[in-house]
Amino acid sequence: MNVAEAMNTYNIALYTIKNKGFDITLELSEDKEEIISWVARKGEITVSAHTPLALLALTFSL
Repeated sequence: MNVAEAMNTYNIALYTIKNKGFDITLELSEDKEEIISWVARKGEITVSAHTPLALLALTFSL
C-alpha cells in the first residue's frame, strides 16, 4: 500500500478543519505570489502549517 500527500486531498482537509469550527487564512509572501503557511484559528487557538494536510493533522491533535 502507498499513502502520499497530494493536492487533490487539500479541499477535503480544509473542509474538515472548517467543520471543526476553525477559520482558515493564508500567510502570503510580501509579493503575494507564494503561500508561506496555512493558518487555522478558533477562539484562542492558532495553528499554522505548510500544507492543508499538515494543518488537518495539527488541528486533530487538539
